[in-house]
Amino acid sequence: MERHFTLNRTWKGTDHAASLEPDGLRRMTRDARNVSLALRFKAQEIMPVEVAQRAKLKWAAR
Repeated sequence: MERHFTLNRTWKGTDHAASLEPDGLRRMTRDARNVSLALRFKAQEIMPVEVAQRAKLKWAAR
């Protein structure tokens, strides 16, 4: 992942408008970490609370 960083997006130059200011970089970092957490594999294939709902959906699909 690559992102340009600036202290002020209104400064002259071609990269400043497309760059992130400090707060934007913090938010992007936070969101990238959250995506990484969300994409991890579950320890179990199906959680116990999902079993009843899955059985109901399988029966309805027949």
